[in-house]
Amino acid sequence: QPLAPTAAASFAGNVLSSFMGFGLATGAAVRMRLYRWARLGPRKTAALSLICSLATYLSGVVAMGACLAARPGPPAAALGWPPALMLAFGVLLMTPSALWFVLFPQRSHAKGANHLGRGSRLYALALGVADWITSGAALFVLSPHAAADLAPFLAVFCVGSLVGALAGIPGGVGVLEATVLRYGGGSAHQTAAALILYRMIY
Repeated sequence: QPLAPTAAASFAGNVLSSFMGFGLATGAAVRMRLYRWARLGPRKTAALSLICSLATYLSGVVAMGACLAARPGPPAAALGWPPALMLAFGVLLMTPSALWFVLFPQRSHAKGANHLGRGSRLYALALGVADWITSGAALFVLSPHAAADLAPFLAVFCVGSLVGALAGIPGGVGVLEATVLRYGGGSAHQTAAALILYRMIY
């Protein structure tokens, strides 16, 4: 599909499904209308919505694992774990990235098929992880993070965002805030103000 209308439909679908909550269900309903121009049909649109949701959640898990593996010391100390165990846990969380390379086999003989080569899959995975890291870094810049390093803070952000999304709460409001206030470090009042400003920007 062409880039510009696909990007516009994806942006609008993510915004609306996040606003309404229960993204897996509402995302399919929204995309069913937004992707009419592509003539994908109900089955392919439902599959597309499922893939988008899974890709989003898996990218968040992989980003969290990468952050924990990069700086296992602070989160290990906060939870009372040995750093080596936290490092192993971070590596374990990164293993779903392998799904990007084993799912959806290439159809090299199909006319007009999208050749999902390893380079394209790696590029898509990098973009998905970068989206999570960029969002978390925006909140990190706004937060009083004297007691936190970037990588552990991003891991906390990923946890709060993932749990909020899986809970079906619109935008994960309340879940992300509670997680960051509890584990993000810094003054509670300043962190709450940063979270409010982050929500306005987001």
